[in-house]
Amino acid sequence: MPCAHWPSGPRRREQVALDIALLGQKGLHIADPVPKYILKSLPGGYSGLPVPSIVLAALRQIDPAIDIGADFPGEYELAQAGANPQVPPT
Repeated sequence: MPCAHWPSGPRRREQVALDIALLGQKGLHIADPVPKYILKSLPGGYSGLPVPSIVLAALRQIDPAIDIGADFPGEYELAQAGANPQVPPT
């Protein structure tokens, strides 16, 4: 799901990435569709799969070549569309 309140600017992206990194230290259940993760830097609740996709989108804005060790192409496109609402996902 695209994020309606996507963080703009490098400082906000860093906040989102740090927030998710701290959350990820406890482990994420990416196969569970129930929204149970709360991010301090973004509104709403999230299930496990969008969380790494959001951090991937945020980090690729900082470094487009970054590899987080997982690939979520469809979810990444949705998260990226939230960052750039004028560009629909392919």
